[in-house]
Amino acid sequence: MLGKIDFSFSKDNLKRWWRPRHLLDAPQTKTAHIEFTSRCNLRCVFCCASQPHYRGRDLPAALIEKLIDSLVRRRVEIVCISGHGETTIFPEWVRLSEKMLAAGLKLHIISNFAKPLNPEEAEVLARFHTIEISCDTADADLFSKLRRGGQLSTLTANLEKVRRAGQNKSGPAPRFSFSCVVSDQNVFKLDEYLEFAAANGIRNFDFCNLTKYPDIPAALNPRHVSELPPAEACLALAALERLIANLALKGASFFMHSGLLDSLRSRVREAAQPPAAAEIGPKGGESEPGNAGTSSTQPRKYTSRASSPRQTRDCLDPWNFFLLTSKREVWPCCLHQPIFHLSDGQSLDEALNSLKIMELRRNLLRGTLDADCRICPSRGLVPVGRLRSKVKKLYGLSFLQRFADTLPRLEPVPFAWADGWFPEESAPAKDPALAHWRWTGPRATISFLPPGRDIRLLLRAAVGEANAGGQMLTVRLNGRVADTFEPPGQLFAKEYLLSAAALDRGKKSEWSVAVEKTFRPAGLDPAAGDDRELGLQVFSLELLASPV
Repeated sequence: MLGKIDFSFSKDNLKRWWRPRHLLDAPQTKTAHIEFTSRCNLRCVFCCASQPHYRGRDLPAALIEKLIDSLVRRRVEIVCISGHGETTIFPEWVRLSEKMLAAGLKLHIISNFAKPLNPEEAEVLARFHTIEISCDTADADLFSKLRRGGQLSTLTANLEKVRRAGQNKSGPAPRFSFSCVVSDQNVFKLDEYLEFAAANGIRNFDFCNLTKYPDIPAALNPRHVSELPPAEACLALAALERLIANLALKGASFFMHSGLLDSLRSRVREAAQPPAAAEIGPKGGESEPGNAGTSSTQPRKYTSRASSPRQTRDCLDPWNFFLLTSKREVWPCCLHQPIFHLSDGQSLDEALNSLKIMELRRNLLRGTLDADCRICPSRGLVPVGRLRSKVKKLYGLSFLQRFADTLPRLEPVPFAWADGWFPEESAPAKDPALAHWRWTGPRATISFLPPGRDIRLLLRAAVGEANAGGQMLTVRLNGRVADTFEPPGQLFAKEYLLSAAALDRGKKSEWSVAVEKTFRPAGLDPAAGDDRELGLQVFSLELLASPV
C-alpha cells in the first residue's frame, strides 16, 4: 500500500495530500442502471407491475444515446440496461446495446427470458458481460404461477440460444446468474432449485428479499418466509442456512439480501421466547417503525433493525450506483425514492452531485438515516465508522488526506417575485414543508442579480390535480428555453445549475416557468367561488450561490 504513495515533497503533492476532500461528492460511477422500459411482458405476483395502478413507459431512445458519452466519461464499470420492466420488449434495445458495446461499455441485463429470442437478439446478448435471469423455482407449474405469462421451457431454450451464439464469437462468454425471490412458496424447494441451476450451467445467484404488495385476486399470492408459523419458520431458516452451506461447498457465487435472513432469524428468536417475554409488535418480520403501519395499498418491507444509535446501512450505492428510470427519475439505489429528474440539457454529473443526494450520503455517514434507508430490506447495519472507512477506501486516497462530510456552504441569493404569482397561501399539513405555497398563473417569473458565481435553483412544486398526468412545463432563463419536461408525479422537485458563465454579474436576470394547461377552481367546484387561472403550486423556490 505504501509503495503506491509518491512521497516527493513537491508543491503539487503537498496540496494533494492536505487538500480537504469532499466525501459527499461522486466523481465516477461503478454501476449504472438505465431502464430502457418499465413495461413488462409478465405479471409476476410479487412485482409492482402486477398492481392495478402500474403503468409502464419507455425511455426515449434519443436520451439513451446522449447518455453513452457521459457513461464513458464517468468510467462506469458495468451498465445494466434493465429496471422494473423487460428490456427485450423495447423496440430499439438491440441497436442501443450495440452502440454501448462499440463505446467499450460492459453491459449487464436482468431479463425474465420469457420472450423467444431471435438470432440477432441472441448474438448481441452473447457479447454482454453478465446476464441475470429471473428464475425462482425448478418446478414448471409453480414457475408459471409465480411469473404469470412465463414458461420455464422458454427460459431454458433462450439460455441455450445465447450460449450457442457465443460459440461463434471470440472473447469471453457472458457470466450467467439466476435471480430468485425467496418466499413461502419456494423456500422448501431450494435443493431441487440448485440441482436445476447446475444442470443449466448456473453458478451465480442473487437471493432477493420479498417486498410484499397487496394480494392479487385469483392468483397465487406468496408470503414472506418470516410470516410462516413458528415451526415452519424454523424449518425455513434451516433451509436457507443449508442453501448457504451448499453454495459455499460448490464454490458458487451468491448474494442474499440482509433483510431476508435477519427478519427470519428474528421471527425464530421471538417464537422461542416465553409468551411474557416476547416482543409486542407486528409479526412477520423484523421491521422498523415505518413498517408497522403499512396500509393495504403500500408494499411492506422486511429489514434489519438497528441495535445501536451509532449504526448505519452498509451501503455505498449513493456513491457508486444510480438508476435512471423510464420516467427520467434518478434513483440512488433500487429501493430509495428518486433524488433528481433528468431533463434535456441536464447532465448526469448534475444529478449525481445534487444537493439531495449529497444530503443522503451525509445521513449515511452520520447514521441519521432517512425514512427509506431505515426500512431498507437489502442492506444490513454496521457501525458508522466502518462505512466511513469504506467510503475513504472507495476514493483511494492516502491516510494523510483530510475528508469532509459537510454539505457545501451555499449562500442565499435574493430574488423578487415578478410577474405571474398569486399571494402566498397556507393550510395545516402533515409535512410542514407543504403548509405554505404560491400559485402561478400560466407563466411566472422571478428576477435576481447574479453574484458572479454558480447558482443552484431548487424548486419544489405540485401540478394541479386537474392536470396531473399530462402537464408539460417550460423553464426559461433570460428568455431562452432551458428545460421542457413532464413532471414525474403530482408533487415533484427539480434542481438546476445556473452557471456563472451563462449570467452577467450585476445585470438583472430572469427565470420563469410556464405551464401547458391551467385550470380554474370554480370550474371544478362552483361552490369554491375561485375563478383564478392557476398553473403550478410552488411550495419552495430557492437560489443558492457557491461561496467565494
